[in-house]
Parts: sequence; C-alpha cells; structure tokens
Amino acid sequence: MPNHNGVAIKRHNLGPNPQVTRVYVVDDHAEVRESLDCLLQLYGYQVHQFRCAEAFLDLEPHLQGGVVLADLRLPNMSGLDMVAQFAPSRPDLRTIVLTAHGDVNAAVSALRVGAKDFLHKPYKEAELVEAIEKQAQTVSCSGYKFQRQAEAKAALEALTPREFEVAQLLSEGRSNKEVAHLLDISVRTAEMHRARAMERLGVRNLAQLVAVIIRAEEESSNPRIT
Repeated sequence: MPNHNGVAIKRHNLGPNPQVTRVYVVDDHAEVRESLDCLLQLYGYQVHQFRCAEAFLDLEPHLQGGVVLADLRLPNMSGLDMVAQFAPSRPDLRTIVLTAHGDVNAAVSALRVGAKDFLHKPYKEAELVEAIEKQAQTVSCSGYKFQRQAEAKAALEALTPREFEVAQLLSEGRSNKEVAHLLDISVRTAEMHRARAMERLGVRNLAQLVAVIIRAEEESSNPRIT
C-alpha cells in the first residue's frame, strides 16, 4: 500500500482469522522495517509499518489492539516520548522497545512510560518472537475483556432511565418491594420494569443481570456516563 503521511501499511493475506496479531513497527530505517516485516510475516503476524513516531500517533486512535515494536531513537520524537503519549490510554497496545544504544537507565525509562519489554539490537529471532507472543497473549485477553465491557455498557444504555434504576437497585440486592418503595412506584410496576430490563439485556435471571452491570462498571464507575 502506498505511503501516506509517513506510514506504509502492509496487510498480508492471512485469511479470515480474527485472532491474527497486529504488529506495528515504528522505525526510521526502511531496511529494518522491511526485515521485520518479512520475518514476522513468516510467523503469521499482520504487519503495519511507520517511519516515525508522529506518523504512528496520527493513526493511533484508529488502530486496533496489537504489539508495537518501537525503536528507541527516532527522528524528532523519541520512541520513549511516543510511548508516553499513547500508553496510558491504550492498554491494548503493548510496546516492546528496540534499541542498539540501550542501557539499564534507558530500559527503566522505557518501562516507566508504559513499555512492556525492552530488547537490545542485535536480538535473536527467537527472543523477538517470544517477546511478541507474550504481549500478544495479553492483548488477546484484554481485548476480549474490553469487548465484553463495551457490550455490557451498550446494553445498559439501551434501557430506559426507569429500567436502569430498577436494574441497578436489584443488582444491589434490593427486593422488588424495596425497589418499589425507593422509587415510589407500585410493586407491580417495579416487576414490569424488571421484566423489561431483563428482556432488553438478554438475561434470564437476576444473577445474569448483576453480571452485566458488574462488567459495565469495570469500564466506568457509572454506566450512565458516556
């Protein structure tokens, strides 16, 4: 694919498998990017190339989760500065810093700003692949968790304000009678809102309803806040 704003993205024909790990290579040397591209293609990774930190950050909000291979010394903005900008808000992007100039202090700095691993050049192929796979497994687990959280939050957002209030109180262990009293409605009305909330959420019992609310609250302290 042609370069655009300093980024050349290669999408290899890896089939329909949605679990293919995306690897974002950020390095100002084309030879290094191409070498990593060829190597990682052999292991079935989907590789995206960036020649500078700015190019990566421009597209970062639109990128799916994956593993970032970032050179420590990049033109203009360093790899560490780049990681510091996106890592706090993107736990689904796991960064491995690569450098030929690294030392203990650089490694510590990389980890402090959000990198998850640190490899010295020249690194062994097996060492690199093992590091990527370790981070890829974390991305896979966290990605599934984020998806479940988003689905739960979206389901709660589909409730009416009253249905949400009833569901929230029920999740706190309140009985139908207590819910009715707290909301100043009849027990019959509380039961009706409970039934409709459960239907909208696609749950069959109170335990499942509570599970949906707990998943949503892991993403936001208040599921009604968007």
